[in-house]
Amino acid sequence: NYTANFLATDYTVALSVSTTGAGTTSGDGTSYHVGDSVQIKALTNSGYTFVNWTDDGDLISTDATYNFTISAANVNYTANFKKIQYTLGLSADPAEGGSVTGGGTYNSGETATVKATPTSGWEFTGWSGDVSGTDDVTLTMDSNKSVTASFAIDTYTIVASAASGGTISPSDATVDHGSSQSFTINPDDNYQIDDVLVDGDSVGTVGSYEFTNVTTAHTIAATFATSTFKLTISAGTGGTTVPEPGTYYNYEIGTVLDIAAIEDDDYEFDNWTGDVATVIDVSSASTTIGMDADKSITANFTKIFTIENLKIHANLGSKSDEKGVWDLHVFIQFKKNNLNQDGNFTIRIKSSQASSGIVKWFPSESDTERIVISPGQNRYPSGNDAWLLESVGQSIKKNAIPKDVLVEIWIFDNTGNQVAYGSKYAN
Repeated sequence: NYTANFLATDYTVALSVSTTGAGTTSGDGTSYHVGDSVQIKALTNSGYTFVNWTDDGDLISTDATYNFTISAANVNYTANFKKIQYTLGLSADPAEGGSVTGGGTYNSGETATVKATPTSGWEFTGWSGDVSGTDDVTLTMDSNKSVTASFAIDTYTIVASAASGGTISPSDATVDHGSSQSFTINPDDNYQIDDVLVDGDSVGTVGSYEFTNVTTAHTIAATFATSTFKLTISAGTGGTTVPEPGTYYNYEIGTVLDIAAIEDDDYEFDNWTGDVATVIDVSSASTTIGMDADKSITANFTKIFTIENLKIHANLGSKSDEKGVWDLHVFIQFKKNNLNQDGNFTIRIKSSQASSGIVKWFPSESDTERIVISPGQNRYPSGNDAWLLESVGQSIKKNAIPKDVLVEIWIFDNTGNQVAYGSKYAN
């Protein structure tokens, strides 16, 4: 009586890891039989995380602890691990102040070096977040981290100064890199700006100055001087002035100047016009002017004797053979500007016709006749038909007017000097 005995086949569970040092496994063995329950485990080392179990690349499970039943085959599973990764976030405050490098994704345990680079005109002031200090720093990436680089804009001082006699505003200024700053210069009463120096160089007598795109420190200095003024004096027709017409400079405030108007012959002084508020007497040829500002004045003169209105009227005196003689009546309205004249004036009159060549003088070409100036219209020569221009070379028609007859008038004073002249064609 025989008995057949059988032995169960042993099966092997072989376990491996994908990356040396990433982790360990448990549950492997060589004496498993069909139907046995098996539990395998993947244990991660620091800095790694479990990914999955695979069999010759085929996915078995994503659970680190995996249970299965032995079938009629050996098992060869691989535990796959990967490095844990962390993110390093960087920022700049403010953004325009500079840039930061070294951020990104790192494997656990790796080191990251971060560096801050300021923009031109800015400076790096320090780190905040997961690091501190003011130098380049190195971090060990064992978690997600965030770092901020702080920047401050460069500033520059503009020193302003004003000498006695005025002010400059503002007195000093702190200016950001690339910005602008204006200054205003104001003289005190009775002072004026003498000069403005920017960084030691003159920019003239400006009332304001602006620094633009400031990238360094500066200075601005204003000096002042007692106000001085100019006098511009001019003369109208008929005279001149003392001082002579022109522009004169550098009179301090409160200066009093003598001024005088000098008449030409046949003219008399009338008045001063222009900036005459400080002229003592505008009607006096010799007076003074006070200098409290720039002044422009004019001396005005009037001709002693002028012909105000001149009328020439021609009447047909007679008619013979289509020729005739004409009565010429001269009407003059005078303006005697100097009432102190003694009235001894004389007159000479000339009539001429270019087309005929006829010329006639009253009283003669070399003589004059005394006249009396009276208000209103004066007739010369006096009396009817006292002065005739004969044989006018033209046909006579009723109401005709002699052609191209020019009448010229000269007036002389009692010393024989000509004081007035007028001319007009007869009509």
